[in-house]
Amino acid sequence: MSRHWSAKADANQPEIVKALRAMGAAVEHLHRLKNLCDLLVTYKGVTIAVEIKAKPSDKLSKGEEEFRGRHIAHGGKWARLETIEDCRALIQTIEDAV
Repeated sequence: MSRHWSAKADANQPEIVKALRAMGAAVEHLHRLKNLCDLLVTYKGVTIAVEIKAKPSDKLSKGEEEFRGRHIAHGGKWARLETIEDCRALIQTIEDAV
């Protein structure tokens, strides 16, 4: 599987990264790799592949959909985040599970 570089990040990515880090999560950027997720987020030992979209109407690309399917099929966790409230909900879901 080939990975190509793409410099585009969603406009809301910096604020989402800042919020996740403020909540105690470790965040690694992957958005420059096409057909993958935007971030890897780890909190309390749980790592989640995160796709960031600027608005609800933004669709996943074919490559993003394929990655999501493969990742989940192999037991990985995946989330789509658009807002700071989505970040809070993700962290709360992890808190509730651990």
